Amino acid sequence: MTALLVGIPKLLAKSLFQIISAEAFTGLYPSVVRWVRSQRGPRFRRADAASVPIETPPGEEAQFDFSDCSTWAQSVGLVKTASIAIMLDRLCPKPGTPQSYTWAT
Repeated sequence: MTALLVGIPKLLAKSLFQIISAEAFTGLYPSVVRWVRSQRGPRFRRADAASVPIETPPGEEAQFDFSDCSTWAQSVGLVKTASIAIMLDRLCPKPGTPQSYTWAT
């Protein structure tokens, strides 16, 4: 098994399990996952921070997000094109409370 991991460094534990099961391995999948992790460590590491807060006075900045949802909308049979736009405005009626606007087409 070690030769497979060295030869194919991005080989997933699931693929390794399928290969060795075809060659008469009778163990369980979680055992293979534990062994792979012991050989090369966890697949993903936790990020240092998920987000960074933005501190600006009201009226100084606005944030805008856009998403094209056409592929998803077509896959579920809704419409041909779909998009969503969100604006987070710092010009708020109450200081410290962001106001959001959402547009969908």
